[in-house]
Amino acid sequence: MVPAFLILTILFRLLLILLLLKWFMNRSGWAPLVRRFRTDGKPSCEVLRRQSISVGSLICRGTASVGFAPDGLFLSLGWFPNLSPRPVFIPWTQLAEVGPPGLWEVDVAKSKRVSVRLLSPLAVSRLRRFWLSNGPAVNCAG
Repeated sequence: MVPAFLILTILFRLLLILLLLKWFMNRSGWAPLVRRFRTDGKPSCEVLRRQSISVGSLICRGTASVGFAPDGLFLSLGWFPNLSPRPVFIPWTQLAEVGPPGLWEVDVAKSKRVSVRLLSPLAVSRLRRFWLSNGPAVNCAG
């Protein structure tokens, strides 16, 4: 039989891990994106799963989903089905390109910007193809 203190210790550690994860998400830049651009709907575009992105100081390697729609960029982090942060949909007009394709800054609050970067070569090449097929009207505002 498993002692009760062992079960309580495991539950306490899991709770601590979840609280630390939430704290880090708030400090990384994802939380401000969610507050401003949260979406509950499914994207109306092809979504590339298992992509790598960075948002502020948060780097997600192989755990993000990225989608390119005519009106914006869809991002989601998919660690665990019910514990993952909410997905975001950022209109192209809110993205300011600051470097090579796939590197943007986004205004999330008064005088606060968050950098968003596609790290996967596949996502960057799909972004270029998307821009070529959809024309400069959906290209990022600079």
